[in-house]
Amino acid sequence: MTSEPTADGTDEHRRDDPTGIQEEPSGAETSAADRETPAAGDEAGVEVTGGTWKPVLPPEVIENIVGAFRPQLPAFDKMLGNQFRTFVPKITAVVAPQFADRFQLIDFSKIAEPLLPDLSAIMPKVIAPGLSESFRDLLQQITDKMPPNWPEQADFDLVFKVIQEDGIPLVWVPRPEIVADLLAAPDRDARVKVLTARAADVAHDCRETLGQITRPDLVNMLPMASSALDAYIDGHHAPAQALSVAVVETVVTRTIGKYQQAKTFAKIDDPKKLGMAELRFRAALAPIAPFYVAWWPSSNDPMPEQLSRHVTVHQADPAHYTHGNATVAIMLLASVLRGVQEYLDLTKPSPP
Repeated sequence: MTSEPTADGTDEHRRDDPTGIQEEPSGAETSAADRETPAAGDEAGVEVTGGTWKPVLPPEVIENIVGAFRPQLPAFDKMLGNQFRTFVPKITAVVAPQFADRFQLIDFSKIAEPLLPDLSAIMPKVIAPGLSESFRDLLQQITDKMPPNWPEQADFDLVFKVIQEDGIPLVWVPRPEIVADLLAAPDRDARVKVLTARAADVAHDCRETLGQITRPDLVNMLPMASSALDAYIDGHHAPAQALSVAVVETVVTRTIGKYQQAKTFAKIDDPKKLGMAELRFRAALAPIAPFYVAWWPSSNDPMPEQLSRHVTVHQADPAHYTHGNATVAIMLLASVLRGVQEYLDLTKPSPP
């Protein structure tokens, strides 16, 4: 489900042309006079090295696209570059006929790479007369595949650091403003304090996310998931943590596999290589890797501070049953169930 490299096996693209328009190859150098702008009224276009040049798209369309994306360059990585290169044939087929024969000349990675994780903020600026409905629909489909709770201009690398290293779920829950506060916090301890300070809002977000579970093979877990949330809201954090962990492990085992298999599946070596279709559910399941870290008192290693399935189930200790770990547990409960539902929707038909 990950994207494919370009046809020539390389990700290299020309970077000298900000519009992404590449000149046609030329067999010989031209003089300075040859490169002068033609007289007004010349219908053939502007003479440049390689012969007659015509804009691939109308200038106002290019200006609209580049103007909308350029401010977002610091906020995004190269994840969508490969995705757009796989979409080029589809785009060529659906763009307005007057542009289709020249659309292949655009370096789409130049447009794709600056995109925000949440494109909805800039979509209105991209709407231009020269863009077809199908192209806009394609951009909207990409937007719809991004986690709905990621704030605008989120640091993609930092998001996955928090998910995979801190073990804090960030997909579907919590709400965008809390995610923004978590990303702004300096370390995991500070992030946990953000969560416990917003405990009521976090619990509300988890409840709403669980309300999206509709598959018959998952709804049977909802009564226990709801009980875990009820316990948390009532201040019974230890029971909430224990029940949340039990439900998460049950769902993951039935869907992905047992301990080692689940850890392997959850680990994301390079988030930028994730395909759009798998981004949300893979990111939702990624906290499982630290969640499954094993620990025994005989190991002489310090007990894990962050939520651990092994400690919660097999080595119950008051030092591990904390408000912070209980908060992460209910977030993991909601995020994993919702992520598993999306994974199953993509891989298996819903049972009757």
